[in-house]
Amino acid sequence: MEQQIPLSHEASAGDTNMRVTASLPTEVVQCLENARFLHLATCADNTPHVSLMNYTYLASSPYSSSPVIIMTTNPASKKMTNLASNPNVSLLVHDCLSISPLPPFLPQPN
Repeated sequence: MEQQIPLSHEASAGDTNMRVTASLPTEVVQCLENARFLHLATCADNTPHVSLMNYTYLASSPYSSSPVIIMTTNPASKKMTNLASNPNVSLLVHDCLSISPLPPFLPQPN
Protein backbone atom coordinates (compact mmCIF):
# COMPACT_ATOMS: atom_id res chain seq x y z
CA MET A 1 0.00 0.00 0.00
CA GLU A 2 1.34 3.43 -0.96
CA GLN A 3 2.15 5.79 1.90
CA GLN A 4 -0.19 8.78 2.16
CA ILE A 5 1.66 12.08 2.46
CA PRO A 6 0.01 14.49 4.90
CA LEU A 7 -1.22 17.80 3.47
CA SER A 8 0.51 20.35 5.66
CA HIS A 9 3.31 22.86 5.43
CA GLU A 10 5.51 20.49 7.46
CA ALA A 11 5.06 17.78 4.81
CA SER A 12 6.28 20.17 2.11
CA ALA A 13 9.42 21.22 3.98
CA GLY A 14 12.70 19.59 3.04
CA ASP A 15 13.15 16.23 1.36
CA THR A 16 11.18 14.11 3.86
CA ASN A 17 8.25 13.41 1.53
CA MET A 18 10.01 13.92 -1.79
CA ARG A 19 8.83 11.43 -4.38
CA VAL A 20 10.27 10.81 -7.85
CA THR A 21 8.06 9.04 -10.36
CA ALA A 22 8.58 7.85 -13.91
CA SER A 23 5.20 9.17 -15.07
CA LEU A 24 2.68 11.87 -14.28
CA PRO A 25 -0.59 10.96 -12.54
CA THR A 26 -3.55 10.59 -14.91
CA GLU A 27 -5.30 13.62 -13.38
CA VAL A 28 -2.24 15.81 -14.04
CA VAL A 29 -1.96 14.64 -17.66
CA GLN A 30 -5.68 15.32 -18.23
CA CYS A 31 -5.31 18.81 -16.77
CA LEU A 32 -2.25 19.54 -18.93
CA GLU A 33 -4.06 18.30 -22.04
CA ASN A 34 -7.24 20.29 -21.37
CA ALA A 35 -6.07 23.58 -19.89
CA ARG A 36 -4.74 26.37 -22.07
CA PHE A 37 -2.81 28.47 -19.60
CA LEU A 38 -0.47 28.04 -16.68
CA HIS A 39 1.15 30.33 -14.14
CA LEU A 40 4.94 30.31 -14.29
CA ALA A 41 6.65 31.54 -11.12
CA THR A 42 10.30 32.57 -11.25
CA CYS A 43 12.45 34.25 -8.63
CA ALA A 44 15.60 36.38 -8.53
CA ASP A 45 17.17 38.16 -5.57
CA ASN A 46 14.44 36.70 -3.36
CA THR A 47 11.75 38.53 -5.37
CA PRO A 48 9.09 36.33 -7.00
CA HIS A 49 7.59 37.00 -10.42
CA VAL A 50 4.49 35.21 -11.75
CA SER A 51 3.46 35.16 -15.42
CA LEU A 52 0.34 33.80 -17.08
CA MET A 53 1.59 31.67 -19.99
CA ASN A 54 0.06 29.87 -22.94
CA TYR A 55 1.71 26.46 -23.37
CA THR A 56 1.83 23.24 -25.34
CA TYR A 57 2.00 19.88 -23.57
CA LEU A 58 3.67 16.94 -25.32
CA ALA A 59 3.60 13.49 -23.71
CA SER A 60 6.83 12.80 -25.63
CA SER A 61 8.75 14.28 -28.54
CA PRO A 62 11.56 13.36 -30.95
CA TYR A 63 13.91 15.01 -28.42
CA SER A 64 12.59 13.48 -25.20
CA SER A 65 10.64 10.39 -24.17
CA SER A 66 9.57 12.30 -21.05
CA PRO A 67 6.67 14.76 -20.96
CA VAL A 68 7.52 18.29 -22.11
CA ILE A 69 5.79 21.64 -21.53
CA ILE A 70 6.68 24.22 -24.17
CA MET A 71 6.34 27.95 -23.50
CA THR A 72 7.66 30.90 -25.50
CA THR A 73 8.53 34.40 -24.37
CA ASN A 74 10.57 37.42 -25.30
CA PRO A 75 14.26 36.80 -24.47
CA ALA A 76 14.38 40.22 -22.79
CA SER A 77 11.44 39.47 -20.45
CA LYS A 78 11.67 39.53 -16.66
CA LYS A 79 11.05 35.78 -16.49
CA MET A 80 14.02 35.08 -18.77
CA THR A 81 16.25 37.39 -16.71
CA ASN A 82 15.12 35.52 -13.58
CA LEU A 83 15.70 32.11 -15.21
CA ALA A 84 19.25 33.11 -16.15
CA SER A 85 20.08 33.71 -12.50
CA ASN A 86 17.84 31.02 -10.96
CA PRO A 87 16.56 28.06 -13.05
CA ASN A 88 14.13 26.89 -10.33
CA VAL A 89 10.48 27.50 -11.20
CA SER A 90 7.03 26.61 -10.00
CA LEU A 91 4.07 25.88 -12.29
CA LEU A 92 0.37 26.14 -11.51
CA VAL A 93 -1.97 24.54 -14.02
CA HIS A 94 -5.69 24.29 -13.45
CA ASP A 95 -8.69 23.62 -15.62
CA CYS A 96 -11.14 26.41 -14.77
CA LEU A 97 -13.96 24.78 -16.71
CA SER A 98 -13.87 21.63 -14.62
CA ILE A 99 -14.18 23.52 -11.33
CA SER A 100 -16.78 26.14 -12.23
CA PRO A 101 -19.77 26.24 -14.55
CA LEU A 102 -19.54 28.15 -17.84
CA PRO A 103 -20.99 31.66 -17.75
CA PRO A 104 -24.40 31.79 -19.44
CA PHE A 105 -23.08 33.79 -22.42
CA LEU A 106 -20.62 31.01 -23.40
CA PRO A 107 -21.78 27.99 -25.43
CA GLN A 108 -22.43 24.99 -23.23
CA PRO A 109 -20.65 21.73 -24.17
CA ASN A 110 -22.81 18.91 -25.56
